[in-house]
Amino acid sequence: MTAQILARCVHGLEWVVAEEISRRVPAVRRLDLARREVTFSLPAVDRALLDLRTVDDVFVSIGTIGGIGTTKASLPLLGGSLADLPVAGWVDAVRTIRPLADPPLFDV
Repeated sequence: MTAQILARCVHGLEWVVAEEISRRVPAVRRLDLARREVTFSLPAVDRALLDLRTVDDVFVSIGTIGGIGTTKASLPLLGGSLADLPVAGWVDAVRTIRPLADPPLFDV
């Protein structure tokens, strides 16, 4: 299960974060820089992610949901789409490297 990772940082430090990731995280693939973030993939969630010093936050991206508008009619579509995401498997993967609250918290 390939892990898609998003590392958030202060604007202007993206290149520093990318360099740290490439040095500290083994098996990093497809490193991409954007404003305030560096994205990359790994064969699996890696404990080395916890040792990154130049990032503000590190997230595992478990999916993208498109086609959601701002009307109340979009809420059922959003709910159904969220239910289809593989949350449990990724929660278990993250638990292998750090403790999580029970039930776990998540960001959107």
